Amino acid sequence: MLADPQFDKPGRIDLLIGCEGFNELLVGDVIRLPNKSILLQNTELGWIVSGKFSKVQPTVTVQVCSALTLDEQLQRFWALETCQSSSTLSREEAECEQLFKDGVSRAKDGSYNRLELHGFSDASLKAYGACLYLRTISVDGTYTVNLLCAKSKVAPLANRKGQKNVSLPRLDLVRLVALLRRFCYNCNPANREHRKSGFLQTSELHEATQALLRSAQQESFTEEIRDLQRNGEVKATSKLKTLCPILRDGTLRIGGRLRNAPVSYDRKHPIILAATHRLTLMIVQHYHETLLHAGQQMMMSTIRERFWPLRLRNLVRKVVHDCIKCFRVKPTTAEQLMGDLPPERVTPTLPFLKAGVDLCGPVFYRSGIRKTAPVKCYVTIFVCMVTKAVHVELIDNLSTQSFIATLRRFVARRGKPHLIE
Repeated sequence: MLADPQFDKPGRIDLLIGCEGFNELLVGDVIRLPNKSILLQNTELGWIVSGKFSKVQPTVTVQVCSALTLDEQLQRFWALETCQSSSTLSREEAECEQLFKDGVSRAKDGSYNRLELHGFSDASLKAYGACLYLRTISVDGTYTVNLLCAKSKVAPLANRKGQKNVSLPRLDLVRLVALLRRFCYNCNPANREHRKSGFLQTSELHEATQALLRSAQQESFTEEIRDLQRNGEVKATSKLKTLCPILRDGTLRIGGRLRNAPVSYDRKHPIILAATHRLTLMIVQHYHETLLHAGQQMMMSTIRERFWPLRLRNLVRKVVHDCIKCFRVKPTTAEQLMGDLPPERVTPTLPFLKAGVDLCGPVFYRSGIRKTAPVKCYVTIFVCMVTKAVHVELIDNLSTQSFIATLRRFVARRGKPHLIE
């Protein structure tokens, strides 16, 4: 029941509720007309007119200014009032409608079976998972549940100490860029009749890869690309000068001298990449996993068949060093246990009292006579077994007489040893 059953009839106002908000809208500017019966009040919402009017209403003239012509205003009016009787469905909409018609049936009493899509997901700092179920309720009350798809993955670990944990895995970068490019293509009104749908094509993935490479090169080699566009070559002080870079389809490549080689164009002119760019690191990591955690040499030779990252050896070494799987399965070198040292090595004695001898060479030396041919000789090395002191003597050949003469010189200088090995 209404509080005022006679709300449609004019009468005295007993109580005005909610008028406190009216004062907050007032700005303060008031204009009083000459007749003093009409006031113009400025508010936050615009100007308002208030005052008393006589019983005989005067003629009021209202002027409306519009930038549209009368014909345009009528066209807009009828466009708003007209209901669209039919619509042209796109390919995706037609497929969805056909799928609905095939999967929905109607009983004699007019009821339909019902399709429900149920999604479940959960995530944490360690992993995440999601699944979709299709639930069908037929007209006879039968329930059918089918699993449509499911996805789960473990979050990657931090690469090294001091780094934060890597965020949860996201879509592949190339596929994500390809999907974005397809979305922009389909949004273009000129491509309305040729919209792309379905799985990503190989050409789309290739174009997305080239777009990523061009973006990375624009960030790292802006000056070199500008010089090639203007002058056809880079400056002499550029770090790419020795690579003879060329610019093709907006991509910076190595020039080189393999234009006539019977190999692919990417192999003759690899794409230049900066060593410090994030995309370069992702490419090296991709090849490391694709090659089943191969070593440095195999990774470098495979990567350079298409790309040419600067300072590639250091970058590959870093990726292999930071790989957790490679660290866990890295084989350890077997170390042979050494035997005990003999008494001659651990008993304190005078220098060269117990010595070992060996020869090395040959070496060549010249005598003091000018224009003489070099003479071949050898080096005899005497090592003290206790103090590790070394005595060196020259020997002209490997005969017994020459060695005895060398040994006599050693004894005359160091004394007679008790043991020679």
